[in-house]
Amino acid sequence: MTRVILEGCTAEPLGAYLKALAIIRLIAEQKDPNAKGWWEDGTFCIESVLDKEGISRFFLEEYMPTPIVAPWGARSGFYPGSPEKTARETIGKLMSSPSPRLKKYNEGVGSVKDLLKRHTLNTKPDSGELTLQLLQWCRSELSDTFLDWLDAVYILSANERTFSQILGTGGNEGSQGFTSTFAQMLKKLDFDSETGLSDGSKGLLISALFGEFSQSLIFSPTGFFYPGCTGGNNQGFGITVPDVPTNPWNFIFTMEGAIIWSSGVGRRDAVERSEIPKSPFTVRVKAIGYSSATPEDENKPLAEIWAPLWQKPLGLSELKAFIGEGRSEVGTKRASNTLEFAEAVSSLGIDRGVTEFVRYDILKRRGKIYIALPSGRFPVTYRRESDLIRQLDPILQKLDNFIRKEFPQVPSEFVSARRRIDHAMYEILLHGEKIQIKYLIAAIGQMEQLLAKRTKTKATGSPPSFFGLSPGWIAAADDGSLEIRIAAALASIRATGKVGSIRANLERGDPKKPDQTAWEGNTFSARLSSVLARRMMDAKRLNCTSNPLDAVISLVPEDVASFIDGDTDDRLVQDLLFGLMWIQWNNCTETMAMATKLRREWNRPVNARIVQRSWALIKLLFLPHNIRKEDREPVKVEPEASVIPLLLAGRIRDACSIARTRLYSSGFLPVKATFPDAGNGERIAAALLIPLRGEKSLMRLVLNEDDL
Repeated sequence: MTRVILEGCTAEPLGAYLKALAIIRLIAEQKDPNAKGWWEDGTFCIESVLDKEGISRFFLEEYMPTPIVAPWGARSGFYPGSPEKTARETIGKLMSSPSPRLKKYNEGVGSVKDLLKRHTLNTKPDSGELTLQLLQWCRSELSDTFLDWLDAVYILSANERTFSQILGTGGNEGSQGFTSTFAQMLKKLDFDSETGLSDGSKGLLISALFGEFSQSLIFSPTGFFYPGCTGGNNQGFGITVPDVPTNPWNFIFTMEGAIIWSSGVGRRDAVERSEIPKSPFTVRVKAIGYSSATPEDENKPLAEIWAPLWQKPLGLSELKAFIGEGRSEVGTKRASNTLEFAEAVSSLGIDRGVTEFVRYDILKRRGKIYIALPSGRFPVTYRRESDLIRQLDPILQKLDNFIRKEFPQVPSEFVSARRRIDHAMYEILLHGEKIQIKYLIAAIGQMEQLLAKRTKTKATGSPPSFFGLSPGWIAAADDGSLEIRIAAALASIRATGKVGSIRANLERGDPKKPDQTAWEGNTFSARLSSVLARRMMDAKRLNCTSNPLDAVISLVPEDVASFIDGDTDDRLVQDLLFGLMWIQWNNCTETMAMATKLRREWNRPVNARIVQRSWALIKLLFLPHNIRKEDREPVKVEPEASVIPLLLAGRIRDACSIARTRLYSSGFLPVKATFPDAGNGERIAAALLIPLRGEKSLMRLVLNEDDL
């Protein structure tokens, strides 16, 4: 057995991938049944009795083309009429050739003609019902050789036909009939010649198999399998290139390889959801994960195909069984779109020794031209983040149902926000990494802000509350940044008495309950200050026994000091804060375990900072619990809400003076110090809302030693 690297058979583009499948199939069927193939670094390798020269000689002298014909098509060559003329003439020349190389092909064409004659079908079927009848005749009356091609093109059931998306719409792409082009390529390579293939055909074969340069390329359509050869604007020298030189062998091998892409999976899954493409490793397109993605890509695409790459040598029977199964599972259901397939790959829903997938989106580009756009590689590896992603599935389904019901025509801002969530999910499944999870939470937060804004402007009622994520999302998103700490601490502020959790301040909840929303202001700091003022007002109005600032997560003073100094991306903190509203905070066991873990890990500040004495002094009035003196009973310090507007006005000195008076009246002796007015009063006010631990360090800054 000899190992040969086929440099011309690469994982990209799609045509080259299918070409690799054709090589292993044709050699195994027509020369060496024990041949095996596999992928190394994106290039196909084959092991068989043939060496490099032997493979070339086999295709030049022995290879017999498969009868790839389509009697159901307008350009099939089986019916009279102008669209049929070229195909009819080409097939006629191939049929009249005495070359033994065309025996199988011509027998297939002859059997189709006999079938049409038996059923007196003289014109192309003009209805779906008649086309289905023709396909059923083909299946029941033609040989297995033809049925391999039929199964690659269509999935048939008792009363319907479905396209296998890898071959367009029934072996056509626009006005191009693949079977007609296949016959023309055979003719151009001199398969009908009694003396064998020409020297030019031989050079083209070497180029197709081993990637060597050839000067014998021709102008011919390639379908969507080779995006760089479709012509059009900016596709070569000059502004517009109507045609690009191509290699006829490439198209022939592409069609031969597509036959392995058996659609048996479609017949077995006929009872599944009809919107799932019934073809191996094929799902619905989600316009994410590639730079040219637009919402229009999801409207009328052909499909998305995930082509598997494997490193273990597989024989033809193993390969057919593997691709014939062609499915991926997310839990107990079959993956139906890009994200679900990526989730299946990341959670080991795909096995069989596959190392990675090449993703292809068959989309419209350059006008109405379809191309198989390579959208990147996706490694097959377990990512624990996929367990988190699964938690989102029911929430997003609920969200999508609400949006469809709420809007006759979904606003573009909602469409964009929803796509950002999908994109972030895909990046997590592809790369993992904590920072990607953080960005996903931020994308969720952007959507949640749109929903909150919607409830303030529409009187038809509030949307349902979306939640259900585990507290583990916070640890998973902890990339060491200050933003995730600030957002998590704020998001964890709990209800105190009749004062709701912080979510009640950010967005309108149950319309039957009192409205506690207070998310107002021109800046993030101003909005946090507004929330603080509202919570203090409600606490007094509702007779709360303690300040409504209790939280699951609290931060060390240095992290809060960094916020006051402006070391945070406030927009990101805001997005994260709203995104963390989807956390199920009442999951007591998991929440407390997470809080204990973060308390230990966040004991050290992100940045070393000097804690501002003005904030430390005022913060002692805004703690959720009494202040404990050494060897004395805890002392309750009454809050003073009037300091908040003073801070917002930049009157830090006056706010500190009130705080000193309040502490003194509670039995403490604040140090004598002056606190000049500064430009960060608004951030100091906002920082009073951030949950804190380690208040002893604040007391040491602003109280006499006798009070410690």
